[in-house]
Amino acid sequence: SPQRINRRVEFNPLGLCQDADALLGGEDAPRAVVDLPCARRFDPFRSVVEDLRDHRADAPLEMIAPFGCGIQTGAGAIFNTLRPKPGSSCVVFGAGGVGLSVVMAAVVQGCAPIIVVEPRPNRRALALELGATLVLDPAEEAHDLEARLRAETGGGAEAIVDTTGMAAIVS
Repeated sequence: SPQRINRRVEFNPLGLCQDADALLGGEDAPRAVVDLPCARRFDPFRSVVEDLRDHRADAPLEMIAPFGCGIQTGAGAIFNTLRPKPGSSCVVFGAGGVGLSVVMAAVVQGCAPIIVVEPRPNRRALALELGATLVLDPAEEAHDLEARLRAETGGGAEAIVDTTGMAAIVS
């Protein structure tokens, strides 16, 4: 909830956050949450997909569309905005293209644990395949998801990324 978050980092599509190290450095560092309001929008990066189609006209759109926004947004949240240190805990709400890109980037950064909260079983399974260490069904954890996440992360995650756009998650 907002009173427990020391600072909210607004997502910047270019991934520019001048003071992200200050947010995540040290043992008593403040927690940060990245809101990804563009997670469901595709238009700002349409040219990336068009460029890929120009080079490989037979490439199926469903295979290259994630390059238009999902991969850049998810990985960019980790690599360019949050920049977690190895061993930092990471919680991802939503395991669509953006959320799964967050998971893969968190693996590269050496985050542990990497926890994904996702209602769809097939997406939870894919999150595990891609490196999540724990997946939770929000319906099964509805009684006290916050307490479960605190227990699994030793008091609270250093990096939290919401890709769902649901107000209840970021409030």
